[in-house]
Amino acid sequence: MQIDPCMEIAGTTTFAKDAAAALVDRKGLAERGYYEGQAQLQRDPENPVDPQAVAVLVDGEKVGCLQSYAAKDAALPAGASESVPYQLHVLREQKLLAKAYVWLGAGEPEWSHTRENPPAHGGRRPLPRAGGAHQAAEA
Repeated sequence: MQIDPCMEIAGTTTFAKDAAAALVDRKGLAERGYYEGQAQLQRDPENPVDPQAVAVLVDGEKVGCLQSYAAKDAALPAGASESVPYQLHVLREQKLLAKAYVWLGAGEPEWSHTRENPPAHGGRRPLPRAGGAHQAAEA
């Protein structure tokens, strides 16, 4: 199976929602926020759903995981980490929505979405602010 080098990460609005919301706050992202930086990939053998999971960490916090079909084939031994380009798109309306991607290809990232061409955020659950309260719309 060929893997798309621009991969949406799992968990941004579920198990890693608090870390994603904290990242949004730390980076001061605006109403239609965009962040691009580096992330670390690390095996996550303690993951209760998938012992072959690969966690995505930004600033030392787990903000999601690689999709399971990519994690199982990742050449990443336990205890090792790999730096990869990371991209986060947020939309702050009545709730905070987020989608994040990592670049797994060689060379410079060729993102599917950009600051000017963000992904659709429909159908996602809101991310709470760090501390639990839901993010309110900005005026």
